[in-house]
Amino acid sequence: MPPGFRLHSNITLHYINYDDSITSQTYKLPMVHVRLIHRMETIETTALIDSGATTNFLPKELAEILAVDLSGKHKSAIGAGGEFTSVSSIVGKCQLIKSQNTVFDEFVNLPISVPAQAQTLPYMVLGRDSIFRHFTIRFMENDEKIVLRRAN
Repeated sequence: MPPGFRLHSNITLHYINYDDSITSQTYKLPMVHVRLIHRMETIETTALIDSGATTNFLPKELAEILAVDLSGKHKSAIGAGGEFTSVSSIVGKCQLIKSQNTVFDEFVNLPISVPAQAQTLPYMVLGRDSIFRHFTIRFMENDEKIVLRRAN
């Protein structure tokens, strides 16, 4: 287990502010802090927990910093912003972080789709093929909280 890793059966997270640079508005979204580790690079960022996403998405800019292999076959993907071309790859580790840098879960060799064009996605997206297989997730919109219960 990584340093600071704690196995919890239930984790409650608060929605995180997302500042939309296009509309200049701030939204509270069900996001989680993540640490991505791939080869010799590490990045900390936020990821949207998206019950409508069938896969995980990583912005091209982050994939390039992590030196993720983008040589795979291009395919079509559809998101909230419309249709775009992406390539399938993996990230070595994706650690989910709670407070005080505490890792509460991690995915090894996380499958991802990376848009072919930069600036297609504003943040990472965790979809059904990762976080929803590890946790039963309850979105509490009015309280701006997410409760993750470890799946058996």
